[in-house]
Amino acid sequence: MKILHTADMHLGCSLGAEKRFDEYDLLLKHLCSVIEQEKIETVIIAGDVFDNHLPPNRAAEQYYRFLLQAENAGAKYIIVTGGNHDSAAYLEAPKEILKHLSVHVFANASQTCSDMIVELREENGKLAALVGAVPYLHERDLVTVEGGQGVLDRETALRTAMLDYYRKMADALKAVDSSVPHIMTGHLFVTDKDEKNDSWIGTLMSVGTSEFPDSIDYLALGHLHDAHTLKSPYKTIVRYPGAPVNVSFRELETAKSVTVIDTDDIKNVREIPLPSFQDMRILSGTKAELESELLSLTEEAHSIWCSVENTGDYEPGLSENLNELIRGSQVRILTCRNKASNPAVLRRLPEERHLADLAPSDVFKLMLKEYEISGSAAEQLLEVFREIETAARESE
Repeated sequence: MKILHTADMHLGCSLGAEKRFDEYDLLLKHLCSVIEQEKIETVIIAGDVFDNHLPPNRAAEQYYRFLLQAENAGAKYIIVTGGNHDSAAYLEAPKEILKHLSVHVFANASQTCSDMIVELREENGKLAALVGAVPYLHERDLVTVEGGQGVLDRETALRTAMLDYYRKMADALKAVDSSVPHIMTGHLFVTDKDEKNDSWIGTLMSVGTSEFPDSIDYLALGHLHDAHTLKSPYKTIVRYPGAPVNVSFRELETAKSVTVIDTDDIKNVREIPLPSFQDMRILSGTKAELESELLSLTEEAHSIWCSVENTGDYEPGLSENLNELIRGSQVRILTCRNKASNPAVLRRLPEERHLADLAPSDVFKLMLKEYEISGSAAEQLLEVFREIETAARESE
């Protein structure tokens, strides 16, 4: 049985002020053609289906349309797990209806691991593989925080509970059938480094490949946006398929793909390249060099989104001047930076991060720090900000 593994679609995401619905329509249509051409029977989406907890209506429409079209293209099983960007309640709300389309949704982790297992069967009813569908594991699903518990103790308890859950899932899979491939999903930060790593990416603590049960044949991961296979000391294939689109300009150097495996030869991992459905460029140089590059791009006959950085002297009104230069063309400047400038918020960002890469709530938190607002006052302001943000998304 051939399985397509993807993750981190981030449906509903925007880039700057630009919506990406047309781009995602093309992507999802292309994925269905891959399913049909490759004769895919199972699709696994390992988290971050949507970009935020309350996606726009059109993003939801795209998701449900894709599920239907994927089944029409030949997918007998579609397994969807929640990620840290997804609302578990939102994702699971239609799960009982979706079961009738052979779509299995898991966004909340059940304490009974057998409830999270999907049996993949051939046309003749023969069991081909078992999937332990583990979503992003919320702290509330794993541990009870005790009063007075320090940060390190809390992190240790969380890591232990997380790995315990995977061990329990591995045992549950073996209890069903130990003779077929065992596939497990996960939405977390996994590293193959030997040394202990306490770093976090996107609120997710890192876990080493050696810490997972050795009975897993294929660990279908989501969260990191670059496609790669991690080294494992066991037989386990540990794989991130990568995000199918460039969620930010920083991902332009990463080739986009989906992963295909076969239960008859699960170690044979194939990458299926994905085309880009939106031309994105990073432009860097002095103001004069930027103006020259932008003018040349206006001669192109298709939409181009640009991230622009002035590396020369600080230019006041740079964004307004460059946008006036390309007015009426198909070129859009989504981010514009003066490298020489040093605004208050940017001072608090790591050098490799841009303001446009942050969620609105992240920027608001930085502003709270800049104005030295903390404690209950900061919490109240953040709560009000989130209400405003939610109202804006609902109106959208």
